[in-house]
Amino acid sequence: MSATPRAAEDSAGHPAANRRVLVVDDNRAIHGDFRKVLGEGSHEQSALAELEAVLFGQGPPRPPAEPFLIDSAYQGQEAQALVRQACADGRPYAVAFVDMRMPPGWDGVETAQRLWEVDPELQIVVCTAYSDYSWEELLGKLEAYAERFLILKKPFDHIEVRQLATALSRKWTVERQAHARTLELEAIVRARTTTIREAHDRLQREVTQRHRMEAQLRRAQKLEALGRLAAGIAHEINNPLAFVIANLQYVRRAIDLPAEDLSRAPLEDLSSALAEACVGGDRIKQIVRDLKAFAQPHDESLAVVDVRPVLDFSLKMAASEIRRRAQLVTRFDEVPAVWAISGRLEQVFVNLLVNAAQAIEPGAVEKNQIRVTVRALDDDVAVEISDSGVGIPPGNLERIFDPFFTTKPVGVGTGLGLSICHSIVTAFGGDLTVESVEGKGSTFRVTLPSAARAGEATRAPALRLPQPARLLVVDAEPSVAKGIRRVLSGHKVQTADGGVDALALVAEHPFDLVLYDIMTRDLAPADMYRRLQELGRGLERKLVLTAAGALGPELAQLVAEAGIPCVDKPFDAGEIELLLQTRAT
Repeated sequence: MSATPRAAEDSAGHPAANRRVLVVDDNRAIHGDFRKVLGEGSHEQSALAELEAVLFGQGPPRPPAEPFLIDSAYQGQEAQALVRQACADGRPYAVAFVDMRMPPGWDGVETAQRLWEVDPELQIVVCTAYSDYSWEELLGKLEAYAERFLILKKPFDHIEVRQLATALSRKWTVERQAHARTLELEAIVRARTTTIREAHDRLQREVTQRHRMEAQLRRAQKLEALGRLAAGIAHEINNPLAFVIANLQYVRRAIDLPAEDLSRAPLEDLSSALAEACVGGDRIKQIVRDLKAFAQPHDESLAVVDVRPVLDFSLKMAASEIRRRAQLVTRFDEVPAVWAISGRLEQVFVNLLVNAAQAIEPGAVEKNQIRVTVRALDDDVAVEISDSGVGIPPGNLERIFDPFFTTKPVGVGTGLGLSICHSIVTAFGGDLTVESVEGKGSTFRVTLPSAARAGEATRAPALRLPQPARLLVVDAEPSVAKGIRRVLSGHKVQTADGGVDALALVAEHPFDLVLYDIMTRDLAPADMYRRLQELGRGLERKLVLTAAGALGPELAQLVAEAGIPCVDKPFDAGEIELLLQTRAT
């Protein structure tokens, strides 16, 4: 056995070919032959060839081949120990020449198998002088390493041995380099995969954050719109409420006069004051009903809508913003109805009106105008909202409907209003466009497809009812129940404290209508409807719901499916008379 130094790197800095060879043979003479062919002996032959070339005038000799580094083992067990130690030292063998017969120990096949258990990359040449195994048998036993072994027949040719050693050591080196390159590429892929994964995770976080910000901005816009709405509502309600209270106080003072002075009370003035109070009450009632229509969750299906009353309501909601900045000029032509959803149109018009007002600096009302026009445009309906404000720079016109784009100061706009308006209008099959001249103002045009005007519903002939009718009133507020009783004083009105009490009365007495407040605490409207069905005699047709606020989704669905009338509070006697004609039997 001989110890040899580790091969150095070549001039390019790459690892030199591994020329470590292990010879495993029980015949010591064979080891000498291998050393002559692969070791220092080959250098002596190279020197002799060089001398011959000089003496006989031949061409320059080739540079001497680098010798192989040879270790010897005489049994398979000894070879296994050497291979294990070489791997532990980081100096593995590239090639092993293994004799087939090495009594009394392992034969060549078993030795090869044991060596591969220690070093799977080892290239093995099995040397044999006899037909100990056929090629098929060898292949069957060493199939897992078929690409790592060759068979060399004894007696072997020196050139053949050297070629095998050279080719297999180079193969070992190339495989090592390929493996190292593969590991390097895998590391690069892992690093890039990590970078991509981190970028993907970062993008996901940014998208999530953007969605969260969008939701927050939408909420901010709703709160902003709610503030404007509240200001408009306060003005619209407080004005009529002021003269309603003033007139009622005037009437009350007159009624509270001593009996001897009551006859001198100005009855005409009192009647006029009461009439004005009723007008104011009707105005407040209409405002509340408009607000309910605005707040109620709308059916997502398109319907036939007249844009003019929708625009009227939107103007009321934006009035507080407009009156401080400009004069309002309107022109509503006769136009066909459109396919739309009224609540969504209100949202669009309020937003455009407030934007028009905010484009004008306050304090010069007489010099500025906001003009609202409704006109037919071919087969469509066009609503134009123009202002004499600051206008929009040309560079911003292309982005004006982009989400989150705004030219307003921080805290004034979210940049979502016009984007949402554009989405709503296009969902109706229409279009929202803008024309603007910087410094002179802007015009936003909503164009909507027209719809066939709905025909008037055929009215059922009025029923002749016995007068007075018998009515049952159930309301969560006792004072409201008393007021309804007074309004319907022309009929026989009975009140109930709740749904259970009402059911007991209905079971005992015939009623033409049951006016049932949706906020009744002990029995929900849906339960009341089912209980009336269970009583039979078509009593569920007598049920009329009364509501001071918007209906919830489930109750709205029941009302639509069952055809239950729902009367908004406050209501007058005329509405109940109409219901008596259509519902009572």
